[in-house]
Amino acid sequence: APKRGGGCLFFFGLFFFSSFLNMSYYNLDQTQAPQGMSTLKQVAVIVPCFVLGCVGALALTSPNAAVQNNVMRAIPTQAATAVAATAAAAMAANPAMAAASAVDTFDFRSVKSGYDIIYEARDLDLPQGTRDGLDQARDSATAKARIAESAARLDKVGAAIEKQYWVNGREELRRFLGTLRFDINTLAATSPPSTAKKLLATKKDMFDNIDKMDFAMRSKNQAAAAKAYDTVVKQMATFL
Repeated sequence: APKRGGGCLFFFGLFFFSSFLNMSYYNLDQTQAPQGMSTLKQVAVIVPCFVLGCVGALALTSPNAAVQNNVMRAIPTQAATAVAATAAAAMAANPAMAAASAVDTFDFRSVKSGYDIIYEARDLDLPQGTRDGLDQARDSATAKARIAESAARLDKVGAAIEKQYWVNGREELRRFLGTLRFDINTLAATSPPSTAKKLLATKKDMFDNIDKMDFAMRSKNQAAAAKAYDTVVKQMATFL
């Protein structure tokens, strides 16, 4: 009842406010003195406002409005009841769902089989180098496997030199390099000191020959490129 009374006051207030505006009507041209509206204009404004106020008051005070308000209040309650019933049926069909809560958490910090496990980076019990990924691919087995993959790419470089496919050969040469320098350093670090010294010396000479091979391909000098390629192939065998 208070809501309906408030609605009536609103619409009748709108009617009287419109009437008040009629008494203080101004032209758009502010240089002219205020003047009242003509009788026809007053009727044209007052009548629609009066009719609107009456219709709004009747709509808010009618029994149908009360019924509609009750229905709108009942809809959220019915929806909540339906959701609760569905959840109860699901839990009855699956006891495990009923036993588990909505905020169950699982601890995967014990899983450390891979560099893509983010919990490894968050584990404060691990060394900082491991958390930062500096220990990845630091074993000789991984290094040798990647060096063998680089050697396979080197064969494609030789085929490009033979066919004088200079652009393809230089692109494949850069794929061949990839992580090669890093892997050779890893292999040397996991080898005895005497072997490590030889590996590092061979690596230096081999990369010098790789630069020569790259320059020869850029210059389209097939003889110089083939000579440098043969030398690099022999030196790569040292690391396999």
